[in-house]
Amino acid sequence: MKKTLLTLFTLSMLTVMAVAQSYNYRYWVDSNAATSGSATGQKTFEVEISSLSNGIHALHVQALKGGTWSSVRTRYFLINHVQTDGYSVRLSIDDGAATTYELDGNPIEIDIESLAVGSHVLYATLLDADNNVVKQTTHEFEKEVEVILISGISFHASTMSLTVGESRTITATLTPENATNKNMQWTSSNTAVATVENGEVTAVAVGTATITATATDGSNVSSICNITVTESSATIEATDISQMDNVVYIESFEDSPGTTELELSIKMKNSAAIRGFQFDLVLPEGVTPFIEDNEMVYWLNGDRAPKKSNGQFYHSLEVSEQADGSYQFLSGSTQNKTFKGNDGEVVVVMVNIADNIQEDDYPIILKNIKLTETDISNYYQTEEVVSKLTIVEYEIGDISGDGVVDVSDYIGVANHILGNTPAGFNARAADVNKDNAIDVSDYIGIANIILTGSIYGNTNASSRAVSLPKQEAQERDPE
Repeated sequence: MKKTLLTLFTLSMLTVMAVAQSYNYRYWVDSNAATSGSATGQKTFEVEISSLSNGIHALHVQALKGGTWSSVRTRYFLINHVQTDGYSVRLSIDDGAATTYELDGNPIEIDIESLAVGSHVLYATLLDADNNVVKQTTHEFEKEVEVILISGISFHASTMSLTVGESRTITATLTPENATNKNMQWTSSNTAVATVENGEVTAVAVGTATITATATDGSNVSSICNITVTESSATIEATDISQMDNVVYIESFEDSPGTTELELSIKMKNSAAIRGFQFDLVLPEGVTPFIEDNEMVYWLNGDRAPKKSNGQFYHSLEVSEQADGSYQFLSGSTQNKTFKGNDGEVVVVMVNIADNIQEDDYPIILKNIKLTETDISNYYQTEEVVSKLTIVEYEIGDISGDGVVDVSDYIGVANHILGNTPAGFNARAADVNKDNAIDVSDYIGIANIILTGSIYGNTNASSRAVSLPKQEAQERDPE
């Protein structure tokens, strides 16, 4: 910390600038009587120095805010009414070594970083060009704890949507990180709609409210988050397929707004030898098929769909959009081939989740389901199977929830993989490649996010294989 202790003035008036809000003030030179007044904003203190003797003097200033006088702020200045070239000043603090400075009109700065907080004594000797003593003075001064004010508050989101009864925490990031006082006052513009305590917002009733966090260190820096509260949506009940057979289904899952190229896994559970199936896929509002080259992207899973010697599937897979907005999937084999296995992924369809989708539960529906054996008199129908998509806001890779993907998230995932899961670990954010497992791929993916902003690093490669909607679908090599 640098503090300007001495400045040579040759003018008849000394001007000191101070910045504050509305306040009362008082100031005095050395031990002379104080001058008082009041001001709003910037204040210029003008001190008559013509009657002051040559040497070191001190200007003391205090401000009265909230009924309490602030600590005294002192600025030292040196008077030399008969200025002669070659004058210098010798300075020392307490019992430290003395240093001589040439007086050239520029401020003289003394580093007081190593000094303990508290009272100290400044010894100053004014010397003429022949090194003769012109004036000797001593001055006491206080080294105070340096106060670093908050300069900015940022939230992880500027808007938030909740349903009645729901609670969620606003994550605030302070600038600079080493601010002395990090406390904030949280307020709600409409407590009948939403209340807040230490950043945790609770939705009370339908409506809107503005949540404000204000620094309490005197900087008056603040940030706001606009809250919208809606009625709780009807509970979505996912279909329990544990006692069902010969059916297709989607497991319920969680994701976040703005996810693109999400691989929606459609599974088939069957004890019969299934040769063909059909079903209609109904996506909720805010979830749409991923389109590539003007086509939906979907494919058969090679673990369940048998292949020919040339690598092509025996089964075709075709999709058509229906009048009600659903997508009908149809798959079958013309060569008496049945699907392998009894449970697991059979079809993948890629979808996008809108950026503006609200946090809530959404139904993904498979309806008009029909599976058939080679003997077409043996078929299995299910009217509807519902799975639940839960939308939650989080940043991919931000396992700590502090709004930033950085080295702490990278280390946190490593610790989780090694069996030492950190407190507050967000498993959804850690599973960056959405394969329902947290492993080395996610570890590398978070490193890529930190270095390049993408989980894939400097490439757009992924491990997916995409089948085009041909009569005999073929696997496409990974991009």
